[in-house]
Amino acid sequence: MEDREPRDGPVRISGNVWRLGLAGYPCFLVQGRDRAVLAEGGVSGATARALSDLARVPGPEPRLGIVLHTHADHVTGFLALRESDPGFSLAGTAESSRVLENGKLVARLAGQDALYNGLLALDGTISGAPAPALSARPLDVLVADGETWDLGGVTVRFLEAPGHAPGGLALWVLPDRCLVLSDSAGYADGPDRVFPLFFHDLPAYEATLERLAGLSPEHVLAGHNLVISGAGPCREFLERALAGARVMRDEGLRRLAAGEEPDAVARDWAGRLAGFEFFSRLPGDLLLSHTRLLLRRAVGRDLEFGEAR
Repeated sequence: MEDREPRDGPVRISGNVWRLGLAGYPCFLVQGRDRAVLAEGGVSGATARALSDLARVPGPEPRLGIVLHTHADHVTGFLALRESDPGFSLAGTAESSRVLENGKLVARLAGQDALYNGLLALDGTISGAPAPALSARPLDVLVADGETWDLGGVTVRFLEAPGHAPGGLALWVLPDRCLVLSDSAGYADGPDRVFPLFFHDLPAYEATLERLAGLSPEHVLAGHNLVISGAGPCREFLERALAGARVMRDEGLRRLAAGEEPDAVARDWAGRLAGFEFFSRLPGDLLLSHTRLLLRRAVGRDLEFGEAR
């Protein structure tokens, strides 16, 4: 079973896990008897909707957000919330913390946040108010691989999930057997259509997917509103994501060995990426920068590209 309806939250995924916020930029609420946490921050323009949804869910109020990775479309909502609410804290890996205390990197995140908010404003999803200023600050709480938190009858376990981004995490929620994996399996328009996103390290990406599949989750919450339920469908999705990464690697190696120019391969991949819902409205030069990076990671070496156009 999969849920890809373009609807906003709150939507109950399992007994202790809710999806909040805007379709495409979800935030996930995990509740125990005593405490609650949020995972996935989305963009700043989605924060008001997530908080509105949260007010409709009874139970403990979350005062902490878990950063699963530091790409703008997953973290700037949390950064904006921490700016506006000093009592709200953020947790994540030491590597993610280093990114978020780097002023140049946070300025780049703020620019990307403004881009995503602008796209949401174009279709009337949000008001189009200026994106908030974001300051460079370390995370408030650092977590390590295998660390477990007891929320009161519900536990969350932090699992390092390298490959997509530095400092990547997945969240394993028990007893729900719910896996919040962000973009660790790439971007999926549905369970049968996945685009690999091994931006940081392909071997680590493969190892992450093998490890996560070994958990046998009953719910998989991907990074942009895809929810898959059922042990069989979850296993098949993770296996498909892993196979897709290996197919892309083999394709890149084969095409370059046959004499194709790196840019020809990267532009072909950018065209495919543009066919996926989330990426369809992003600028072509941004998509090309993504696929050039993927090709470098696929072949394991630097490559010479022409000018973006």
